[in-house]
Amino acid sequence: MAVTRSIVRSRRGGIAPAITTLLATAITVQNGWRPLSRRGGRRSMPLFLNGLLASEAPLPLAAVHVLVAGRLVLRTRGLARLSVAAIGAAGLAASVEQYRRARRTGAELPSTVGSELGETISASVAGVAPRVNRAPWPLLHRSYTSRETRAISYGPHGVHNTLDVWRRPDVPGRTPVLVQIHGGGWSIGDNRTQGVPLMSHMAEAGWTCV
Repeated sequence: MAVTRSIVRSRRGGIAPAITTLLATAITVQNGWRPLSRRGGRRSMPLFLNGLLASEAPLPLAAVHVLVAGRLVLRTRGLARLSVAAIGAAGLAASVEQYRRARRTGAELPSTVGSELGETISASVAGVAPRVNRAPWPLLHRSYTSRETRAISYGPHGVHNTLDVWRRPDVPGRTPVLVQIHGGGWSIGDNRTQGVPLMSHMAEAGWTCV
């Protein structure tokens, strides 16, 4: 109640939408960090979509926290200001930590996979020098696939049983193969848009990706 009264006494004009935005982004961060519900099925789809913001774009979400919380801190006072600052700082810290975890996982992946397989995993296939692909993100899908390697049918269920093969055309011979199953809970999603950073990175390293 004290926080509410302090907000009411604060200068008016856009405070309520800003508070709503701040709380919404805080919930999104929490849902991305630890899902609010672990039940499957279509009932969990709204939470899944909400969590995508925090898990797939933690830094933009952190920027939203900084902008919204900063504006509210300037427009509130007393206990309300402290509460807003605490919520904003917590959301920012959680978003940054998610980003750090993702970077750390990527750096540790080769050694982790190598220990499981009992052999050393190099950054790229022997003799393959990764290039810098300048293609925009939406076009990476076509940079590593062709008409013959897109939408290959592997089952009786039409578009639901198709796959794409990603590979650099200048890499000869046999290569390691990565099978990527895109997200979406077996209900939504598209293999042309999901997993693109991973697939392009591995294709540049000489792998064949499915």
